[in-house]
Amino acid sequence: MVVSPTAITRVRRQRRRWPWVLGGVIVLLLAVAVVVAESMARGYVADTIAARVAAEFELESADDVEVTLGSSPVIPQLIAGRLDSIDIEIEEFTLGELTGALELHAESVPLDEASTTELVTGRFTLEAGDLLAVAAQLSGLDPESITLDAPEIVVTATLELFDFEFSVGLGVQPHIADGALVFTPTSFRLGDEALTADELTSNPVFASLAQMFLQQEPICLAEMLPAAIVLDDVEVVGDQLVVTFTANDIAVGAPGERGTCDNGNE
Repeated sequence: MVVSPTAITRVRRQRRRWPWVLGGVIVLLLAVAVVVAESMARGYVADTIAARVAAEFELESADDVEVTLGSSPVIPQLIAGRLDSIDIEIEEFTLGELTGALELHAESVPLDEASTTELVTGRFTLEAGDLLAVAAQLSGLDPESITLDAPEIVVTATLELFDFEFSVGLGVQPHIADGALVFTPTSFRLGDEALTADELTSNPVFASLAQMFLQQEPICLAEMLPAAIVLDDVEVVGDQLVVTFTANDIAVGAPGERGTCDNGNE
């Protein structure tokens, strides 16, 4: 059989091309393996962090904890022993009688549970309806509704006096004092008339009722949180009450010492 020069050339080209094809397949397989490994690593890390957060805050299940890792590849961070940053969301988080949404942002998170996370910042967000559970701490009224009208929380109730019913509203401003959520009366509303707390107590008509309205009690939050967490601020933002906090060098992994509200409970 006579093989033409063209056929010989074609075979030689195919032989030269084969190593490049093989190399391309190997590179593709390696790339797929890296992607799969990264995906598995992200899933494992997210589940581990969720379990640690659930333990720290004594949650019933880690399934309620949503963990989002940063955009940087996770595997190099695992090798280094620390995660650059993570974001955590708990849609229904309960502190005592309050239930709201908790958002956490953590930086420099160690894989070793014995080490500490460099920085944690958080937001505990409540809707107006969530505050009905602590209505007794807001005022001495039996509220029909609670609304958020920045900068106040407004408690509205119906009172009966001399067989007449009338609607009243008490506005209180929240603030943080020694780990407790504290409410200061700032306004009293009767129809179109608005009085400050001082005007209410000095008004001869309403002075006798003032003590009924001005019965605020602090709500200790620190005793339900890790001692390393410092409550920074609370304010009415739009239709939400937002409590912010920070923690430096906090160990996350198991229930530890809780904070106190010695002064806030006085």
